[in-house]
This record gives sequence, C-alpha cells and structure tokens, in this order.
Amino acid sequence: MANPQKENGHIDLANEIAEALAKTHLSSYESQVLWVIFRKTYGWHKKEDWITNTQISEMTGIAETHISRTIKILIQKNLIIKNGKKLAFQKDYDQWKKLPIGVTSHNIRKLPIGVIKLPKGVKEITKGGKKKLPIGVYTKETKETLTKETIQKTLSQASFDKEAVVYQLTIYLEGKIRENNKSIRKRKEKQLQSWCKDMDYLTRIDKAKPNEIKKIIDWVVEDKFWAKNILCPASLRKHYPRFYKEVIDRGKSLEEKIATDHRLDGVD
Repeated sequence: MANPQKENGHIDLANEIAEALAKTHLSSYESQVLWVIFRKTYGWHKKEDWITNTQISEMTGIAETHISRTIKILIQKNLIIKNGKKLAFQKDYDQWKKLPIGVTSHNIRKLPIGVIKLPKGVKEITKGGKKKLPIGVYTKETKETLTKETIQKTLSQASFDKEAVVYQLTIYLEGKIRENNKSIRKRKEKQLQSWCKDMDYLTRIDKAKPNEIKKIIDWVVEDKFWAKNILCPASLRKHYPRFYKEVIDRGKSLEEKIATDHRLDGVD
C-alpha cells in the first residue's frame, strides 16, 4: 500500500499556478510531461534542469517519439521554456498561449512514417495501404489486412528526433570515430538513423544512463585498442558491460576512496 509522506520530498507549487492550470486545457501527454518537469525542477528546488526524453519516457510510459512532439507543443504554448538542453516551467501564466483548434491533436496523434490514418468507421486497411474508404464502406479489399510482421516493420521505420538524447549520443560517437580516422566519411542520415536503434536499445533496454555513455565513449576513443574496434553503437553496446566496469565502477571506487580519506583526515 502506498504511503507517501511530505517529509520524503514534495513539490512547492503556488496555488495561483494550480488555479491557472485548472483552467488550461491539456492533453493527457502534455499533462504527464508537465508533471515530470515539475518533479525534476521544483521537486529538487531548481528552476530548470536537463531532462532527457528517455527520463520522461521512463517516468510516464510514453514513447520517446511522442515525448519530443509533446515538448514542442508545450513550448509553442509557452508553458515550458527551453534553454539549451534544459527545460523550465513558465510560471507567468499570462504568457501561456492557446494553440489554434486542430494543432494540438494533429501533432499528438501523428503516426509513424508509413502508417496511414484511416477515416472514421474504416477498421481495416487495404493491401496497398493508400486507399481511403468512405465512412462505413467495406469491400473485399479491406479483408486483406496488414500482418503483424508488416506493422512491426512499418513502426521500425519511424525516425529518431534530432533533438533526442539517443540521436545526440549517436552523432557524438560518430564524430569521435571520424576524429580518430580521417579517412572515414561522415555518415549519411539513413545510416545515423540505423545506428540510433542500437543506441536506443542501450538506453531503453539496457538502462544505460546518457551521461555514463558519454563518459565511456570519451574513454573508448582514447584507448589504442578499442578506438580501432568500436566503430558503431552496436559494438559499443556489445562490450558496454566491460567498459562500464572499467570506467564507471573504477571511477566510483576512486571517488569513494578520496571521500573516505577526507573523512579520516578530520578525525583526531
């Protein structure tokens, strides 16, 4: 049974803001993302913080592709402010904007590339995936529905937002690889998107933290052996446990040792 206590942490939110939000229409996604921003800023007595799409996705259960679009809408509404990579809540509610009818729903419900939105009443999609049927019209064609494998393939074609942490980590690794080997040409967008899938698996499935991934990339490209062998996110992910032990665990041990020495120095 949940038993939350204020002394275990709380969010200081002015009553005036709560009343203003009560009068503001927000979609489910917008509301969820906004509460994560409250938790990560006001919940830590901060005005702004670098909150990654991955963190928001983990806290809300919303897919990262939807997170990015939702943040853009909240910025358009001036409910949140983006300062570099940091996000902050706009507490001056007089500056909040109401988007034109249809803008919010259009962005939130936008489907992955290749997926056709069907008209009201049409429950199946034609073989070609392009023909829209009038409301309530059913033909033999509609029985030839997409298979589960086809749907999965279509969803896998969805692109990663260039502002997402996964994409930023991917181009960071790609840039470091080219710094070590001048003969390697810059990857095209299609290949970068393919690389993003492995980086996404590393953060979402393996639960690797973005700041630790960056530290490990910096270490890998300086290592004479690994710099020649880690040439894509897939190989980075394959050997990540070994790198984590070498870079993060060893780094933590050193920090703990220094902290212990400082404590002992203060003992008479």
